[in-house]
Amino acid sequence: MSSEIWLKISNVRKDNTKVQVRFEADKGDDKEKQWWIVDPKAYGKVDDDALYRGILDGMDKKHIVLGKLGISTANSKSEICCKVIRVQFAE
Repeated sequence: MSSEIWLKISNVRKDNTKVQVRFEADKGDDKEKQWWIVDPKAYGKVDDDALYRGILDGMDKKHIVLGKLGISTANSKSEICCKVIRVQFAE
């Protein structure tokens, strides 16, 4: 059984040094929606600025941008984060 799920990204922000995303599936109001930390390796070997620009560019060009939520074991603690980013260029 897989402990991961792909969801469509609805918003992105860069908070200090971390990139965070929100998902369309989260139906709460803006105060209730969860910001999820994006793994720095989620979009290949790029820095946080390039990661942020890649997600934002895909959303600005009306491409579907997906994020895979999964369990990260970084820093010897388990937490849920966005492990992979995928920009759908084909329709």
